[in-house]
Amino acid sequence: MWQLSDDPKATVTYRSFSKSGGTTIDYNGVDGPDMKRIHIPQHGENRVVVNQDAYRSELEYLTRYAHDDWIGFSVVSGSVGSLLGRGASFQEQLTLLLRIIGDLYDAGVRAGELTESAAEPFLPWPLEKADALGRIAAEVRHLSQLPDSGDICWFMVP
Repeated sequence: MWQLSDDPKATVTYRSFSKSGGTTIDYNGVDGPDMKRIHIPQHGENRVVVNQDAYRSELEYLTRYAHDDWIGFSVVSGSVGSLLGRGASFQEQLTLLLRIIGDLYDAGVRAGELTESAAEPFLPWPLEKADALGRIAAEVRHLSQLPDSGDICWFMVP
């Protein structure tokens, strides 16, 4: 669970199973998003259709990039745009964004914050993949658009 505020209490919770259909991210008392829940597509379930060769190529590029440098959200959002093309809905963009980030996590990439420290300039979030995806989904929904670099977090192989 990710708590957004105490007064009034607002939380975003990742659930690996719900009676309403599989993996969800639940919004409780969160201002902004006009919804209570988002379902996260699983393999073969409601997936956004993209060219798989192009997807693999983008994922390989992002993974190599994350081994060398911090990745700002504009790079990941750019990959979403190039894979979906014009006219994709926000929900389609968010679905593909979360798929890419999930696959990056599987490849060892982590979300985190840049710091002022020369010794430790990148501080990964102390979150498991599902919790990081839940937090990112909630913040992207709050933005109502795909993030730019400097928004939400950065990505890198720690």
